[in-house]
Amino acid sequence: MRTRISSFRPLLVLAVPLLAVLATGGCIAPRSSGTPDYYLLTALSSPAEPILANTTLGVGPVRVAPFLDRPQLVTHDRAGVITLREQQRWAEPLDKGIQRVMVQNLTLLTGANTRNFPWTRTTIPERALRLDVLDFNHDGAGKALLEVSWVLEDLKHNKLLAIGRERLEHPVNGTDHGALVEAYSALLESLAATIAARLTDNLERS
Repeated sequence: MRTRISSFRPLLVLAVPLLAVLATGGCIAPRSSGTPDYYLLTALSSPAEPILANTTLGVGPVRVAPFLDRPQLVTHDRAGVITLREQQRWAEPLDKGIQRVMVQNLTLLTGANTRNFPWTRTTIPERALRLDVLDFNHDGAGKALLEVSWVLEDLKHNKLLAIGRERLEHPVNGTDHGALVEAYSALLESLAATIAARLTDNLERS
């Protein structure tokens, strides 16, 4: 027995570095990929007429569909097959990014004193916008898509002002992911313009 054990010791010693070589060569553990690229939604840069300069406007909550609620950029085809882009990621949670950009856009478009949800009892805005993002996608044919339902409320008087559902499209001017994110930002500009117009209509009626 002792002779057999001692005869196998060299083999065991050789096996350890062999396993290490296999592991580092990618046969056991996958080879690590490069650092992901991170993308940020951006807002308007030019202000419009301050139609709600004396109004407080809240934005939120913003909810995104669960399949979109991921750090990766997500797209899907008509069959519902989802693609997660591991190397292309959001620089912040998608719902927070959409909320941030809508606050910035509506501030520039309306001149209102905008506030992020959640707010406290002492910072409740007069009006509030709630968003449910149902889809944020690239159709594979050169267009970005935003599908969203929204609710506009008068919190001061506990009244519903308007509800809507939008399906917006914008061309993707390029083949890289940066161009797709730019198109997503443009879709949020269009959505903010729609909401600002509805706020203007409501202001004129009141």
